[in-house]
Amino acid sequence: MIAGSVSPVTVSVPFDVEEATRSSLVSVLRSEGVWKVLILDERSQSVIAPLLKVGQLRQFGVTLVLSIDNTDRTPIPDTMAVYIVQPSEHNLDVLLRDISRRMYAKYNLQFIDRISDNTLQDLAQKASKIIPLPLFPAVVERFINFVPIDAFKFSLELPDTFKNIYDPKSKDVTIVQTIDHIVAGLICVLKTLGVRPIIKLPKNPSSPARTVGIKLCEQLKELHSTYGDRFISFAGNINYT
Repeated sequence: MIAGSVSPVTVSVPFDVEEATRSSLVSVLRSEGVWKVLILDERSQSVIAPLLKVGQLRQFGVTLVLSIDNTDRTPIPDTMAVYIVQPSEHNLDVLLRDISRRMYAKYNLQFIDRISDNTLQDLAQKASKIIPLPLFPAVVERFINFVPIDAFKFSLELPDTFKNIYDPKSKDVTIVQTIDHIVAGLICVLKTLGVRPIIKLPKNPSSPARTVGIKLCEQLKELHSTYGDRFISFAGNINYT
């Protein structure tokens, strides 16, 4: 698992991770009217770029693709905006600023990974003071925070993983954050594929892979408890090897 966060991971199951991610994106773009503006951050750009070309986006009614960090964006008040971004503090601040400026007609929010309940409630409270909540046709955790390489390979794009975990100078907080990023990325892959994982862990209690597996198991159970089968059905087994 740790190596998979540094280099592409091969998926040894009969699922097409590339097509599954593309289908998830297409379902968003097809579902909202005819014309729309697509707002991306740097991370979501790396996810979408190899999957949907400009011509394909236009087929789904996307007239413009803009960076959320583009400070020169001008208001288009008669057009829907679809935000496909990370639920980071920076992105949410920019979103609220866009809302206060009445940049677009409606705001479809598609987060590429999980947003905490507290953050979502805070966003809803702040946004509702500016515009009516019906102007948000969707707020969705899309779980696509990884980069498909082909049908059977993906990358979590965490290039410093090995160094962060095995460098004797690494601080505990750095190691924990790195492992959390790995787990979050793997959850996105599993959700996109809709698979029930069997998690096999090394017996070595100091193994980073074991820590990743245990955290992955715990979070999958939590997500299944929250979402039920709308997320994925959890196999419920951990094997130690």
